[in-house]
Amino acid sequence: MSKESIRIIQKNGISYFKPNSYYNIVNFWANDNILAEKCPGDPSWYKVSVNISKLESEHNGGIDYVAYKIRDTYKVLSQNSPVQFPEVLSVEKFNLLEDESEKKSFYEPVIKQNPNYRNNIEFVIIDRDCEPVKMLPGVNVQFPYDLEKYPETFHKYPCSITGDSLFEILYSRVSDMVKSDKKYSIEDYRSIGVLRAYETLKINFQKKEVRRFYPSLRAKKMVSKEYLVENTKITLLEIYAPKYKSNNSSSETVPALSAPSYAELLEKINNYIDSKMRVFDSSAKEVCACCKGVGVVFK
Repeated sequence: MSKESIRIIQKNGISYFKPNSYYNIVNFWANDNILAEKCPGDPSWYKVSVNISKLESEHNGGIDYVAYKIRDTYKVLSQNSPVQFPEVLSVEKFNLLEDESEKKSFYEPVIKQNPNYRNNIEFVIIDRDCEPVKMLPGVNVQFPYDLEKYPETFHKYPCSITGDSLFEILYSRVSDMVKSDKKYSIEDYRSIGVLRAYETLKINFQKKEVRRFYPSLRAKKMVSKEYLVENTKITLLEIYAPKYKSNNSSSETVPALSAPSYAELLEKINNYIDSKMRVFDSSAKEVCACCKGVGVVFK
């Protein structure tokens, strides 16, 4: 197999490939003029609903400068000038004009559009039961050594993800949730592997608290004043990345996960993330009046 060969994977009668180069390429064609389409989920991949036996790349034919003609704005000037300018110059004669000469500015190119052309592409089919999969960052694969040069198939082999990588995925999901709803908030401790998310609840009964403060900059004694509390903040989620968790801490850490294939690992990842995101569900909550706001009631 040539280093320039395109690697093709197939599944259920559909062939997928990722070009080695996109330079000057307009389209890709398979077999008898079947146009390859970009994959919706990852436009770096192309697909065609056929088992490929021939693959071609269509290239832009480009343009040629075949001559130079005098610009319309200068035609009248040329006719009335004692110095006559040819209406058409060959490319060779135009190139003989000095670069700084004003004569060059009097002319514009006559352009010929060349037809597109096709080139045969060498390819190799590396797997007939495989389709493109874009794996999450931080996933490690235990692939056979002899398949090291075929990363397109890695997702079919045992995969794992560390707790620290899974923490990053969870943090991003929670952060997106917080941005979408102002009643949620998050402490920005991502750099030290701490995720704390909160929800602000309105207090539906009269609750007061006493606050002490200095009434002025010159005051030497603090005074106390009673305030009506309208909102309180509850902790929805507190979890740590494994490498940052203190040995003495009993708080929950994000676990490492593994599975026989990426599809099974992805299912485990989604189940874990969903289990943590349930704290943001739409079920109604209210501050408990019986305990004066110490607890929260889930309706």
